[in-house]
This record gives sequence, structure tokens and C-alpha cells, in this order.
Amino acid sequence: IQSGDTIQVLSILDRKEGIITLKGHVDREGAYQWQPGMHLVDILPPKGKLKPGTDLSYTLVSRVNPRDGRISTMTVRLDRAMADPSSPDNLRLKPKDTVVVFSHGRTQLNKRENSLSEVVKQLHEQARFGHSEQLITLNGHVRFPGIYPYSIGMGLRELIHAAGDLQPNADLDY
Repeated sequence: IQSGDTIQVLSILDRKEGIITLKGHVDREGAYQWQPGMHLVDILPPKGKLKPGTDLSYTLVSRVNPRDGRISTMTVRLDRAMADPSSPDNLRLKPKDTVVVFSHGRTQLNKRENSLSEVVKQLHEQARFGHSEQLITLNGHVRFPGIYPYSIGMGLRELIHAAGDLQPNADLDY
């Protein structure tokens, strides 16, 4: 370096290329390098090393369509993915996927809402531009009432799993 030199330090690109983002009830949130052929269990610790209270019946994966930038969501069951790596729940990951793992604890309502808020916001934004709103609101006698991303093929059972299951004394006939 000499007197009069100009040095310019550029910021990193604000794009995330070739990564998978892991969020929620995990020890190490953050970005992980995507590899071709990578599956969900490849970025998770073994079952014995998951955080206590992990909700194994509901994990959310949001995916960006590279052609139009639209967000879609899928729900998977970690218990099935870890028990059988060939199961459809052990989803093949793509670059820019975000995986959100939830806790099953009773005090986790705000954390669940916070973990879902970013993808819910993105889905609301998409709806403003003429796309169908891929959201479902679930209220009533469930552990975590609120707004949930709709995944293709999602049924009532999957939605109730997303909401942490029914509370005791839920009316199953109405």
C-alpha cells in the first residue's frame, strides 16, 4: 500500500446462492452448503442429538421457484424421514430451500408464530400479485392456533399436526 492508493471493500452479495437455510428449534441455525442429491436428514443431526422437545410430526420446507421467484411450501414428518431415509418425507433439497423445525413445548406459541412469520409474509405478498393465497387460518381448541402455510395435498390431519395437535377436551364431533 502506498500513500494516495484508493482501496475499496465491497459488501457481500445480498443473494444466497447454493445454500439451504435451517431455522427454528435446532442447535445450529443458519446457512448450509447445498450439494446435489442432498436430502433433509443430511442437514439435521441424528435423532438422539436433536434438541429436547422437537416436534417430529411437523417440519416446514419453503422453496423458491427459480423461474418466477414464487414461494411454495411442503410439510414433512421428521420422524418418518429419520426412520426411513428412502421415505418421501426425506425430501430432496434444492438450493435456496428453507427448513423450519419446531418445538412441541406448550410455551412455544410465540416461537412457532415467529418461525412461521417470514414465510406467511412472503405468501401474503404473492397473493397481492394475483396468485392464490396459500395460507390457512386454524383457530379453536388446538395447541398453536394461527396462520399456516398451505402445502399441496395438505389435509386436516396435517394441519392439526402443524398446530401442535388438539388440546384435551376438543370436540371431535363438531
